[in-house]
Amino acid sequence: MFNKKQEIKLSDGKSHHLDVSKREDTFFAFKNLYAMEDHCLSSYEILMREENKEKAEMHLQVAKILREIRSKLYPILIKEEAENLCITKHSSGGVMGLQELANRFSKEGDLITAKEYYDDAMKVQKCMMILNEWDKEL
Repeated sequence: MFNKKQEIKLSDGKSHHLDVSKREDTFFAFKNLYAMEDHCLSSYEILMREENKEKAEMHLQVAKILREIRSKLYPILIKEEAENLCITKHSSGGVMGLQELANRFSKEGDLITAKEYYDDAMKVQKCMMILNEWDKEL
């Protein structure tokens, strides 16, 4: 899915050469686990309003398991624990959201807008990669 080696050029002309296939695969897993967790928590809220407490509790337990699995991936993705943890988590949500928008526009036949959103998703991911210094040794 991803190139093993990438060159990222910043607006100031600096280039970063990255060999990030392991981290990108990890980020792919991370963002999907994050999306699954988010869906479970949304379902929990809906089911609680519907007073289906047993099913709601099941969704909450699954969300907890997904979070535990996702937490194991942090050491692969994040160089510094504090701020980059939040940036990585929110970046994954942003990437997923942009990809979903792109998918919707693509399905509607608006491939130009879809491509813009796909490109934006990759830009967000590359920004997260730079902030986590993926161009440096683990």
